[in-house]
Amino acid sequence: SFCIKLIDIAVPKTVKVGSDVKLICDYLLEGDTLYSLKWHFNNNEFYRFVPRDNPQKQIFPLRYIDV
Repeated sequence: SFCIKLIDIAVPKTVKVGSDVKLICDYLLEGDTLYSLKWHFNNNEFYRFVPRDNPQKQIFPLRYIDV
């Protein structure tokens, strides 16, 4: 069977206001295809990547988040 295996999610615990931050989601598809990848802050989606969509990337305005 196909599955997606989450390897690591790297998100800093604290960030200085105005600083750049690198968010990392490391995964293995193990024979499957990626449907979507989404990032949330306080239960609010601010970034979505869906390989089959056009455009593939969507950015949702969210206070304090600049993608």
